[in-house]
Order: sequence, then C-alpha cells, then structure tokens
Amino acid sequence: MPWSTLLEGLSPAEQAEVARRCAERVYRKGQVIFAVGDAPDALYLLREGWVKLRLLSREGRESIVQMFRPGDVFGEILLAVPERAFEAVALDRVGAAVLSRSQLLALLQSVPLFGMNFIRLLSARLAEARQELAAFGHAGAARRLARALLRHGEQEGEATPDGLVRLPRPVTHETLANLIGTSRETVSMQMRRFARAGLLGSAGRHLLLRTERLRAFLASPSHPPRGRPRPRRAR
Repeated sequence: MPWSTLLEGLSPAEQAEVARRCAERVYRKGQVIFAVGDAPDALYLLREGWVKLRLLSREGRESIVQMFRPGDVFGEILLAVPERAFEAVALDRVGAAVLSRSQLLALLQSVPLFGMNFIRLLSARLAEARQELAAFGHAGAARRLARALLRHGEQEGEATPDGLVRLPRPVTHETLANLIGTSRETVSMQMRRFARAGLLGSAGRHLLLRTERLRAFLASPSHPPRGRPRPRRAR
C-alpha cells in the first residue's frame, strides 16, 4: 500500500505537518535499516531505492518476507510489539522519510484522518499477509514462483511492444527462492519449465513475462503447458 494513502484526504496544512515531523535519511546498499530485536521506534516512507524485509535462520539461510519499492511504507508494526521480528536491508541506495514513534503518536492525536489512514494501511497489510499465508500453504513451488513473478511484474514491470512485461531490475534465482521458501535449484528448474512452456523469456539479464499465460497457469489445476512457443529473445 503506497505511503500516499497516509496523506489521502489531508489538507495542505495537515500534509505539511506530516512532512515537518519526518526526518530524511539515506542508507547505502546492503545497510541494515533495522535488525531483529531492535526497538520498533520508527515508520519508514520509502522515497528512493528498494528494501527487503528478511529473516535469517540459525544456519544463515535467508527468507525474504516482503520487498518494498519507492512509494511504499514499511516498519508499520511498531505500536503493539516490543521488538522487531524481521530485518530490513537496503537493496541499493535508499532514501526514506522516517517518522519516529513519538512523532507518529503525535500525528495520530493531532490529525485524526491520518490516524484513520494508518488503520487502513495496517488492515490492508493484515489482509495481504493472510492471503499470502493461505496461498503459501496450499500451493506448490511452481505456483508460488508464478505468483512471485506476477507480483514483480505488477510492481515494476514495463510493457513491451509485443505484449510482454519486462522486469527492469535483474532478479536472481536465489532471491526468488528466498522469497517463495524453496531452493535455488528448484527455482532454476521451474524457470526452465516456464521458459519451455512460453510463460517467460529473457532480454539480456532481464526477464520477460507473458503475464496472461502465468495467470492461466495459476487458474489451471494442471502443470504448466509444454511445447508452446517461447517469447523471442530480444536482440
């Protein structure tokens, strides 16, 4: 849910008050913005760059919980828990407006509509988490991968003249594996199957998605179709 949702319906004066209470921060690529166990002391409005929310196992295996792009809000679970349950890491140079816990509480009291918008944000995130949990519990790796690819396409995809969706940021098989809770080898195998079935292609390091076929696969009880023509590789 975009951070502009928090400003929806606010007057210019109220929007100015929100801006006044925020502090601008910059994080370098790979920097930990907050870690597991940290006090939940701020809400982050992402202006530039991408952030991943992750959890590391004792063995160091990464599970990606969520990815955030410019315009998103993260770190919103800060009023009812004593510490952060996940780690937020900058995937590239990140610029964010940071609203401290004390400033957030002040806004919730002084700007009632901001408070209602914040509740909407929390409700939307809860509904999204429940949907993801239900899908994760009943879907195999292939369907989880198809959903992850479609989500990437919806978030950042660029339409091509021949009706495909191009992902401008390279996405590694390891990242996809960590996002859907499987191994890199499984993702590589499924990506090859998707390519053979014509569900996706490539242009250099960038993926090309045939989104209507990915959605048809998700709607079908069967495995991805075989033998259909693949999207042509861009020259």
